[in-house]
Amino acid sequence: MRKIILLILIIGLKVNLTAQVPTIQWEKSFGGSMNDRGYSICNGSNGDFIIAGTTESSDGDISINKGFSDLWLIRIDSTGNLIWEKTLGGRDDEEACTVLKTYDGGYIILGETTSNDSDVSGLHMPNPFIHSSDGWLVKTDSSGIIQWQKCIGGTDLDFGRDLTICLDSNYLITERIESSDGDVTNFHGGYDDYWLAKIDQSGNITWGNAFGGNSDDYPTCCTQTTDGNYIISGCSLYNFGGYHGPPGAGGGDIGLVKVDSSGNKIWSKCYGGTGGECARSIIPADNGGFFLVSENSSFDGDISTFYGDLDFWILYSDINGSIIWEKSYGGSGFDRPFQIIKSSDGGLVITGFTNSNDQWVSNNHGNDDFWVLKLDSLGNFEWEKSLGGTDEDRAYSILETPDGGYIVCGYTLSNNIDVTSNHGNEDVWVVKLSPPTLGIQTPENQFADFTAFQNDDQLIIRFFSKHSGTSQITFSNTLGKIILEKEITFREGINYTSINLPAITEGMYFINATGKGIGKGKVFIK
Repeated sequence: MRKIILLILIIGLKVNLTAQVPTIQWEKSFGGSMNDRGYSICNGSNGDFIIAGTTESSDGDISINKGFSDLWLIRIDSTGNLIWEKTLGGRDDEEACTVLKTYDGGYIILGETTSNDSDVSGLHMPNPFIHSSDGWLVKTDSSGIIQWQKCIGGTDLDFGRDLTICLDSNYLITERIESSDGDVTNFHGGYDDYWLAKIDQSGNITWGNAFGGNSDDYPTCCTQTTDGNYIISGCSLYNFGGYHGPPGAGGGDIGLVKVDSSGNKIWSKCYGGTGGECARSIIPADNGGFFLVSENSSFDGDISTFYGDLDFWILYSDINGSIIWEKSYGGSGFDRPFQIIKSSDGGLVITGFTNSNDQWVSNNHGNDDFWVLKLDSLGNFEWEKSLGGTDEDRAYSILETPDGGYIVCGYTLSNNIDVTSNHGNEDVWVVKLSPPTLGIQTPENQFADFTAFQNDDQLIIRFFSKHSGTSQITFSNTLGKIILEKEITFREGINYTSINLPAITEGMYFINATGKGIGKGKVFIK
């Protein structure tokens, strides 16, 4: 018979030292009378920031437009003032997806193009009368002047999707490809494939490899893991391994492939449920695995919680792709994430947009809002913030600033509440959040006298609550892997809840209550 030797109370005080929700330090809108969006932000120099996106305007903050839409590069100072802006492209369409600062102080931008003039050369065109697109990789100096550019793809429709700078200072890109010629290798003959390529510092392709099947496979993100290998992920109807189905519209899993330093597959996996999931951002973890954020619409398979319509879904993996823990956050509406970063305190920050105003989401301003979600290193909720006005506001990228705050970019159609100006239609919108400060804060409903005892193979938790509500109880090991979860309903006064203990090994375990009721403790079981 297993015995619970000790439970140490961690929360049960009247007050708690916690990180306060940050406030808006400043916000700025950039653009003209047409549609302008910011898709990626990175650090510049001297506290400045670089934003990459797209513009259709030729007035307002835009000095010149070279075609229908241009790749737009903006440099702002630490308080949001415009230093310079550059439009890059040709007479047709360009768009940026990622900008990063390079080791020489310049910038590398990945996007897509349908042009073959002005700043763009080398588009893979079957002939002048058939539409084609390529991924477009552009290297600039610190002033945004193009040093070199490269069209990457074939004669069909190919789109740049993500970019990372590798440990050797070269570049890793992922593209959604429909081509089977040009630069593209190993296309599988379906509608779309994942394509991962290693690019040297002069824009030359070192290697490239395609992954997928005879259905729709859309890559969205890539990264280098701490073991020196690479990962590409996205959304797929192809069975990369353990597909949750069903095929067809509305379905699909996160498809993920790990490759070695030469682009050869090491392993591949599917994550998700029987609804639809799509990876949006991935970053390396210290254990050789990764943190991944996805949208999810399932309540089965790998997904333990679903709040409605579409949620933020975060998973943490080991080096072999096995899930250590996973969490869902959102409300009953449409919540779509776009970027995850690791914060300096070891936690995680995710941004995207939401039109919910319940569950984990509060203070929605109307329609879609920027949504910033802060978690600790185990995926537990710390704070959230909605930003925007009464129209559509969508965030795509977030960056931790040197002062410990955050800067978020995307676009806005609003011109009220948090948004103080709009040039017309969609504007690039940038918001600087203050550093979260530690202070004494009374939680909404903190459990008191949070204790536990054993009754045969059950763990009995006793606690006192001042209010009624619901809470999520998790039981996890010292590595943060959740052994089991249980949602409980509690009432005002003394409450008891039981958890059936699975066959677990001797050791220390953690109990955590989150949601409307808060409590935390640890037990030693042998």
